[in-house]
Amino acid sequence: MASFCTKCGAALSPDKQICTACGAPAAAGSAVGVSAQPALPPAPSGSSAVKIIVIVIAVIADVKLCVAVSKAGRVRAVYRIAARVAEKV
Repeated sequence: MASFCTKCGAALSPDKQICTACGAPAAAGSAVGVSAQPALPPAPSGSSAVKIIVIVIAVIADVKLCVAVSKAGRVRAVYRIAARVAEKV
């Protein structure tokens, strides 16, 4: 098992009392041990690409709905104004 300096992360030599990279003391409890076997990445819980696509579609649908409601409100307002003008004529 290799040891590394807790201050700078450099590899420590087992026969040295200080870190050769930063000069920090290499006390017995201060070195961090690393096993030769790499840690496994966490298991994927779902595709993040699919989640992003769903979010983008939801945002686009919401914007289109807001635009449609806004246009409908403006159309009603134009019809009300036209009706008032028609009443006066």
